[in-house]
Amino acid sequence: MPFTEFIIYRILGNDLPPRSSLGQTLKNLQFTLEHEDDFPDVQKKWIVNRILDPAQESAILELLEKHERPYLHMPFSAEDYANEVCNIQGLPEELSPFSIDFHSWGNREQYLSMEFSFRNKIRYLCNVNAARNLALADGKERARWVAPWDSGCFLREETLNSLRASSSNPNARYLITLLARTKSYDEIIAAEFNIEMFDEPQITFRNDSVERFNETLRYGYSNKAEMLRRLQVRGPWDRGGTHSWDYQARVVSPEAKCYAHAGWVARMPSNSDDSDLKSSMRTPQRRSGIIGICETADKALVEQNWTPERAFLLAMPERVTEDVASMLCDFVAQVGNGRGAKATPYNTFLLGIAMLLEALSRKEPQPGEGIKDVVDSFQAQVTPQLLEVLLSSSIEKSGFASLKLLMLIGLLDAIRLMRHLNTGASQDVEKLDKIESICRSSLLALKANRRFRRASAGTYPHSSCYELLTAVLSAYLGDLDVLSRSLHRAKLLLNSQYHADGSPVLPYPELHTFSISLENALIWITFERLSRSYGQSLFTTSGSAGLLDRMLTWLEMELQEKMELEQVGNRTFETFLTLLALAPGSYKSKVYDSVLTREHCRELSWRSPLHLGILSRDLSRLKA
Repeated sequence: MPFTEFIIYRILGNDLPPRSSLGQTLKNLQFTLEHEDDFPDVQKKWIVNRILDPAQESAILELLEKHERPYLHMPFSAEDYANEVCNIQGLPEELSPFSIDFHSWGNREQYLSMEFSFRNKIRYLCNVNAARNLALADGKERARWVAPWDSGCFLREETLNSLRASSSNPNARYLITLLARTKSYDEIIAAEFNIEMFDEPQITFRNDSVERFNETLRYGYSNKAEMLRRLQVRGPWDRGGTHSWDYQARVVSPEAKCYAHAGWVARMPSNSDDSDLKSSMRTPQRRSGIIGICETADKALVEQNWTPERAFLLAMPERVTEDVASMLCDFVAQVGNGRGAKATPYNTFLLGIAMLLEALSRKEPQPGEGIKDVVDSFQAQVTPQLLEVLLSSSIEKSGFASLKLLMLIGLLDAIRLMRHLNTGASQDVEKLDKIESICRSSLLALKANRRFRRASAGTYPHSSCYELLTAVLSAYLGDLDVLSRSLHRAKLLLNSQYHADGSPVLPYPELHTFSISLENALIWITFERLSRSYGQSLFTTSGSAGLLDRMLTWLEMELQEKMELEQVGNRTFETFLTLLALAPGSYKSKVYDSVLTREHCRELSWRSPLHLGILSRDLSRLKA
């Protein structure tokens, strides 16, 4: 491109229904390409800015290619989005999303809480200021004046004439062009333009200007108004827009007041209603759209990895040794044929593990009468009443029920595997359907019943248990909306419960014990297993990277001290070993060998949740 007087960028971002209709960005682009005039001293370029919907992005790129229009592409990365920091540090306690009264708040309070919790995700998905700065960096080498405008701006000749006239002002390094909202496309191309409403202006930069947009500001939070304030452009946008607890300091630009007004630019409609001309409608619609795009992106992450047969705890099966698989197959035979080991609910979970191993290795089932024996044993033990008891005790006993919670998750794993393997007669399937019905009613109770919701309030440790239960049940039932919201809340909760050094935040120190910290850590490591199975991680986001190792190190130091004082009981050993067995990554415990050499740990072999560790640890060291 030769050097020119003006280069106009339009930034094409995500549709935000109900603020903008689905497909509106594409529709506006097509209208622009077909109806906007070309001018001899004006270049045009577009920025395709992190479009979440692959079909919409593809259609936009194809349309630009078809019309041979130049563009810059900023693609959406699911991995980068998943790693965005999630925390509520700095949010006033009265606006905490973990308040028991959250669901009874007004819309404004709920929005402030949710918008703050999503702020980094918003900044990624709607990174309009980064796109504007990209336009400035690209355009200043191509033109004397660079206009990083919004996608809905339509360039009419009278707008260009105003820009030309104002650009002759030698003191002007910025041109301020008011936005004229329109009702329809016909109005835009009409010879007579009836302006009903002016709004926050667009800014055009001279190529020797020094200012850049603040990329730390998120969309909907004075992201453009902050620049206008720095330049001391007076208007309605100069008031409010931030909160004292989320305040952005006003820094006056060294080029303040070095601007000239340059008419107005037409803005294409956003949807089919009248909200474009009514601020009272635009604001709540924008808020809803901002939260909605984040929830849509969160759900998309889960959908990419969700399958009905995916297990929660039984991850990374390639680490299973042949010896362990043989031990489990033998155990299946014992329980299935009524010999030796009893068909308890926990042993039934082990049957599910063995079934998974058999399916993965494509071997024939080991029990003499086949998998049907396993199904019969399972159905004899797993009843709706059992799940209700487990669910109720996990919530009511808060963090003290982590091991029971693991058993519940394991039972759902076994059910899921049986469905996947299509085992059992029709009556067995009917029984599994009853269990699914209980899980569904339990999830509804978690979301709606005030007694259960009380368990979600606060930040430690009962709320971790509540969120894990919600995530597990919603994943089992395929309710991906609830699952994605629960994973988002889990990231917020995790960063609220631990200090940077891995030690727990203790809201009630006088009630705290090491056992509580240990069991709460077990809940989080279980949650991490589930989260990873759906393509995300609680512990590797940019805000919590390395936290898992620091948490385990802190627990290990505490346990070592208690071991020296002989203050550790069997249950603590069981919990610690289960925690290490489930922990992802390569963390190596300094006290693991010491724990395993203790005489009483040899009796843990087939009766504790330590069996969850068979996927990553060698059980033969525990066998006498």
